[in-house]
Amino acid sequence: MDSFTHAIAAAGLGGALGLPALVPFAVLGSVIVDADALFSRLSDPHPALYLFTHGGIAHSFAGAAVMAGLAWAGIAIVGLVGLLPISLVVAAGPAGFAAVLSGAYLHVALDWLACPGLPLFAPFSDRKYTLGLLPGPSLLLLALSTAVLFLIGARVFSVAALCLPAVMIAGAFLAVRLAAFVHAHRRVRGAGRLVPTIDPRRWLVIGETPEAWSVGEYRVGKGTAPPVIHQTFQGISAREAVPYLETPQARRVRYHSYALTVTREGDAIVVADPVRESGLVRYPFDHLQARLPLGAPPGGWLAKRP
Repeated sequence: MDSFTHAIAAAGLGGALGLPALVPFAVLGSVIVDADALFSRLSDPHPALYLFTHGGIAHSFAGAAVMAGLAWAGIAIVGLVGLLPISLVVAAGPAGFAAVLSGAYLHVALDWLACPGLPLFAPFSDRKYTLGLLPGPSLLLLALSTAVLFLIGARVFSVAALCLPAVMIAGAFLAVRLAAFVHAHRRVRGAGRLVPTIDPRRWLVIGETPEAWSVGEYRVGKGTAPPVIHQTFQGISAREAVPYLETPQARRVRYHSYALTVTREGDAIVVADPVRESGLVRYPFDHLQARLPLGAPPGGWLAKRP
């Protein structure tokens, strides 16, 4: 989800709990996690650091705690240099840090609803987890949050006046998504993993066998379309592909992907995600494939960034 939605969610929760003094701290915690959007400048040139990207290690249980700690340290420093009343920081005390931490974990909880998921147990594992309810960032929630902030800033409506309508719209949106999610799961049970699209009536169905990936589609009211089959290994055996898949370049592609194929193209091995390359899913946008020279030493392989 976008930072505006995270901020409004944290502020709304703090207000609902009757803790208005802690709302600024909760909002800070809810948005600081998305500072990892800046991490790509570090990770893009170095494939081994692929977890340092947006939606990466900062969105894990450990990473969110670290980001909250850094945010709290920043508040303390700003207070000490006189840019913020130090009394505000002192008065908040442990409750202030708890609010920052709660905001960070609320952020992680909300992003867990969306694909492609979060590495919740990083740095110990790069496996992603998601409920799979939303197709990445939601344009509707972004528009709603932006409108709410604009109307409050322009003093057209008060926070209290906008709170209930905004919650009702967001709740209705999530209810429609949840209903479609449950319905689709019942209809395609066992056929593969469901991946949501922008249209809540349309879902991708991604199946996997040791030899191939199947990418089909389910439409509410129309049923399942025949899947497209992508061979996992082409021109190379599964055993021969192992050293290529263990390279940082290939692991970075796999981390961002919904499916993974390994193809020999002349004197190169191409590790790619056919789902994102075909445009069926566009997010995450980067690292769709890695092109590795055939037989080259792992240390000399460089990834291709489309």
